[in-house]
Amino acid sequence: MPKLFARPINTKPDIWNKDLLNAEPTAAQREYWEQQYQVKKQERAKWEEDFITTEKRTEIEALAKSYKDEDFTECYLDALYAAHKARQKFTYGVVAATTPFWHSTLFTWLTDSEDGILHDLERDYTFTVPLALPDEGAVNIKFHTKRFGDSPSQLNVRLADKAELVGHLGDVFFRGSIEQTFAGDMTTYLVFVTGKNQQIADTIAAVLFKFLDGHHPKEFAGYLAPSLKCMTCSRPLLDEISKAVGLGATCAKKLGVPHSFAAAETTLQARAQHAQWLQSLTHQGNK
Repeated sequence: MPKLFARPINTKPDIWNKDLLNAEPTAAQREYWEQQYQVKKQERAKWEEDFITTEKRTEIEALAKSYKDEDFTECYLDALYAAHKARQKFTYGVVAATTPFWHSTLFTWLTDSEDGILHDLERDYTFTVPLALPDEGAVNIKFHTKRFGDSPSQLNVRLADKAELVGHLGDVFFRGSIEQTFAGDMTTYLVFVTGKNQQIADTIAAVLFKFLDGHHPKEFAGYLAPSLKCMTCSRPLLDEISKAVGLGATCAKKLGVPHSFAAAETTLQARAQHAQWLQSLTHQGNK
């Protein structure tokens, strides 16, 4: 019989043993890690062989040229592979990945700017972004903020990696979530939608990427679906300017967004242009 060792309940286990934390990995550990790396590398190569056609690779490489980024092709493949792996686990729905992007102007504008409405909150915060979809559809994405830092005076705010979504496309209602992950050195969002309609997930991924990919904050309102609530505080919008801009006068001032007849007219024009792009997206099959 093996001997059992019981630690007295009034003693604290030394879980932060520095010698263990700083210990060099053994030869067996290194060999195991190398084996796991080779297995994953082979799985990735097999996936590319089975799923990435010559036409798809040519399409990605053409997009990489427009980005003028030699690493973009691999980052895009990483995003597609992440969606493939997620699809294997998300058996009760469909998954799509956004095109990778370097940074989101929206998130920087809301959370990193000293004047951003979400920058110096004393609690975690939730705000909903209503994005327009084809066929007069819409998807409401509920983002959450998370505070982090070593002390109250050094707290910063970032957006949580996951967000919920609900909406409709045509006569189909759906719900799901999005999850931020890395694609190489770039960022991508995985879109999870319950049900079996892959077109909905692909459409949301395309629209979300267009919304996030480095636009000036003044342009964001052009991508929003008409809403009767403020995007940041969720209070009712009572005047036509606020409804067009998607923000009440107070929130617009805090965020530095113009709130005037001219701004409303510009937003409506931007929405009309975006509606044309949404229509072309439908005709292209959301590829």
